[in-house]
Order: sequence, then structure tokens, then C-alpha cells
Amino acid sequence: MPRGIKRERNISDELTAVNAQIAKHEATIKSLKLQLSSLQEEQEQSELRNLNKLLKESGLTTQDLANIIVKPKEDIA
Repeated sequence: MPRGIKRERNISDELTAVNAQIAKHEATIKSLKLQLSSLQEEQEQSELRNLNKLLKESGLTTQDLANIIVKPKEDIA
């Protein structure tokens, strides 16, 4: 039983269509990466504000905190 007329593929058009889809998705990814970067920066600023608030409430300076976190090498044994 005949299956109909076999169409010829236009590979050039298919390549163009695939390249267009890739470009569209790359633009979307670029936009999402910018959004991600902005959100990460916003989160970091929020965390720094919270840390600064805690330091002020506790009466510690940033140097005091650094001395607590980074211990001298002789203490690390």
C-alpha cells in the first residue's frame, strides 16, 4: 500500500531553524545568569548587613572577629 509522496528534506532550512533555536536558548541562559548574579549579590549584601548588625550589637569590631576566626598558627596544632 502506498504511503504517500516522500518529501525531500531541506537540510539548509533545518540547520537555520536549529541555529535559531540555539541562539534563542543562549539568550535565555545569558539573561538567567545575569539574574542569578544579581540575586547572589543581593543575598551577599543582606548577609553582610546582618553580620554588621550582630557585630554592633555584640560590641565587637571587624578586627576582633578576624582574630577570633583566624587563629595564629601555633594554636592550630
